[in-house]
Amino acid sequence: MKKLSKKNQKIIDDVRRSIEVPIETLKEFHAEGRFEMVRHCQINIESKLEGIAHYLITSDVYNWDKLKDAFHKIEAIHELSLAYYDEMDDDELISEADYKKYIVNA
Repeated sequence: MKKLSKKNQKIIDDVRRSIEVPIETLKEFHAEGRFEMVRHCQINIESKLEGIAHYLITSDVYNWDKLKDAFHKIEAIHELSLAYYDEMDDDELISEADYKKYIVNA
């Protein structure tokens, strides 16, 4: 991968920053075994990244050619993979209905 210009590196850094909080939330749900929320967060983050990529492609294809490798690395982070989803301990999985019933209303 070629080194990015300062402008392009700032774009990639901003994309990473834009998903930091959702990734942390995703990790919390993962630790709690809330499998429905983990998948929901993964899909939500993937959707945001898809929107950002679409914007970058349509607004400046020339820059996209330079950004796409770095952007694809962000899309490929472990937390967004199905392997991460599958890492939850089967004995500790809890549905949202059970979470609300037993944890929130306890």
